[in-house]
Amino acid sequence: MARTPDPMDLEAGARLRLLRRRAGMSQQALGEVLGVSFQQVQKYESGANRMSVARLRRAAAVLGVSAGELAGEGAAARSAVDWSLLRTAGAEAVLAAYGRLGSARRRRLVLALVRALAEGG
Repeated sequence: MARTPDPMDLEAGARLRLLRRRAGMSQQALGEVLGVSFQQVQKYESGANRMSVARLRRAAAVLGVSAGELAGEGAAARSAVDWSLLRTAGAEAVLAAYGRLGSARRRRLVLALVRALAEGG
């Protein structure tokens, strides 16, 4: 019987992937720092495997965040964000482009368009 990843592991994995990519680091490079293979980093990012506390702390330090942030403590843990959505193809690119929009009006228009498309409108 296959183990279903815990939602917290999925969130931590999504954060790890986002922060790693934001830092311009490959899975191979992060794996070398953590002392694991790039395949193991893939498993952490997918939520298939859990990181030990020591590896989580090392990864957080390398990526410039606190271990708590990477694990989802504080405001991030209380948010209603489904971090696993960042694994959807194109999600990070959409988020990055959204962040580059110059005005609040443009962001509101894009959000309205996306919501309409999602609702089948």
